[in-house]
Formats: sequence, structure tokens, C-alpha cells
Amino acid sequence: GCDHQVDLCISKFEVKMAAITPLFVSVQWLQEQIATSNANIKVVDGTWHLPMWKRDAEAEYESGHIEGAVRFNLDEISDKSAPLPRTIPSAQEFGEKVGKLGVSNSNHVVIYDNNANLGMFSAARVWYMFRLFGHKEVSILDGGFPKWQAEGGKIVSGSQPDVNPVEFKTTYCVEMFLSFEQTLDAYTRKTAKILDARPPGRYNGKDPEPNPKIPSGHIIGTENLVWRAFFNPDTKSLKTREEIEKVFSNAGVNFDQSYIVSCGGGITACWIALAAFICGQNIPVFTGSWLEWVKRGPDDSKVLGVKGEDLK
Repeated sequence: GCDHQVDLCISKFEVKMAAITPLFVSVQWLQEQIATSNANIKVVDGTWHLPMWKRDAEAEYESGHIEGAVRFNLDEISDKSAPLPRTIPSAQEFGEKVGKLGVSNSNHVVIYDNNANLGMFSAARVWYMFRLFGHKEVSILDGGFPKWQAEGGKIVSGSQPDVNPVEFKTTYCVEMFLSFEQTLDAYTRKTAKILDARPPGRYNGKDPEPNPKIPSGHIIGTENLVWRAFFNPDTKSLKTREEIEKVFSNAGVNFDQSYIVSCGGGITACWIALAAFICGQNIPVFTGSWLEWVKRGPDDSKVLGVKGEDLK
């Protein structure tokens, strides 16, 4: 962790940086950066699809991606030795894998994904991982690949271009992440409230989880705040800061208290962390989420719903 002196320096520095590094960038802005060959911009395809969508992000990248984009595969940039999929890797492993993509600490990283509904789904998780490991110059392409296509952005096909590996130094931001043990401790001692980003059907146990082997349901005493609540359904963009603050207050969130965010498997929870970040707040992500809690959480802490494999 960092001492408070360093934190203060970073926050003042970040205020200055905020004008330089917007959280979202437009298709037009990115087109201009690519057209002028801005070498400082690194475009990252962070697409990840739920298995039930029957889509292949790797194949989609090869059939068409933004020029110069490298592929950030959430299944691969993870701790493969862990029992759960997409477990956050060590700082060293993240640094090595990102460095191999040609991303250095001086780069402005622009993440996009290729979600059918909003154009944005997994991008927040990739954003979260870069922030977790200390990289602050990171943006998300508003509307993702679908909007890029719709607005005539240049698309190239083929496998990932050869990149020269560079050094990527990580600085782990301990306050952004919580393990199962830390989350259980906070839950048991009631020191933080858990917000669950999943759709109500899964939270209430009526709809199955994407993983047919585990039941849906929720941790008792948690609050359901679906991640899509932060999006404007008409524009498919994230809501304004004022609107986001209203979503939080309508859900009973008071930032004088501590919160933890969870979801099904550590992807959509990151949208709540990102929304809180827009409001100048930090909500740590329990990335193990329901997938880990359902296996390891105390029996009396769970309300269990339907299981996908039982519905066939």
C-alpha cells in the first residue's frame, strides 16, 4: 500500500490529469488520434462474452477490430492457478502480460468491447484492472465497437499485430479490491454494505445464473443495484454525474458509509465501482462475487434460487 502523503500527491496530480484523461472518449476523438498516428494512444479490445451468448471474442477480433488494437483477454490475463475463472492476477503477472501487449506506463489506454446490447459490458472490468494496478491514463470508448462500426470507424481484420514488449510497472491500489476473506469479515462485522450489480431475476433467485452448475440467489442483507441503472437506455451511454448520484441515492446509498460491490463473476460490479469513481468515491470490488460466495459463504448468509441445469 501507499502512505497517505503519496495518496495526497496522487489525488492532486489526478485532478490535473482528469482534464487530460477523460473516463469516456468518443468515436470521433479516437478516429482523430488514429488518423494523426498518436503513438501515445494504445487501443485495447477488452471484449468478453458470457458463455450463453455463444460468441467468440477471439474470432470476432480476427474478423474485425479497430486499427492497432491489441487483444486484452480477461480469461488469459488472470491467475490461472486459482480455482475460480478470471481471478485477478498478481501485480507482477499483470505487468508482464500488459507489457507484452506493448502497453507502457506512459500510454493513454483506450478500452473498447463489443457487447450486443449496450456496446459496453466487459470494458469496465478492464478499466478497473488498469486502475487497480496503478494506471490512471485509461479511458473507455463510448458505445464500444458497435458505435465505432455505426459511425464508420476504420476496421481491420487479421490476427494481432506484432508488438515490441515494453516495461509496465504496477502500483497496486489496495483500497480497490477485496478478497472473499475480507468481504466475509466486513459482512460478519457489518462494517460495510454489499451492493449486488446483477439483474433482479438472478438476485431474487427466479432466473438462473449464466453458470448452470450454481444456483442464483443472493447474500442476505445485500442491496440489489443493477449495473444497467447507470446507463441511459436511449443513448446507450453512461448517465451524467448528477443522474448517477440520483441512482445511488434512490438505492439508499449514502457515501458516508462503506460499501462493497459484487455481481455474478466480477465483471458488471466494475460498472458500479466506475460510477462511484465518477462521483469521487471509491467502492472496492469483491471480484470473486456470487460465484465464490455461493461456494464458500456461510450457509445462513445465502438465499438460494434456481439452478440452470435443473431447468433443462
